[in-house]
Amino acid sequence: MLKATLRAATIWLLIIVVETNHGTLSTLLLKPSLGDLLSRQRVYLLATALSLNLKPIGGSFNAT
Repeated sequence: MLKATLRAATIWLLIIVVETNHGTLSTLLLKPSLGDLLSRQRVYLLATALSLNLKPIGGSFNAT
């Protein structure tokens, strides 16, 4: 139980770090060149892809 909780907390913190860096970099790099609306659309798709790519790190969370 403790191992699964630790793994879940680690992945949760990893997602926080990745999304924070992603938001900062997109604001600094994409927003000035693409504008607000277009950069938000691109960032949304990229954030989804980043989150889905973190799923294999977590593995299976079956309660067995």
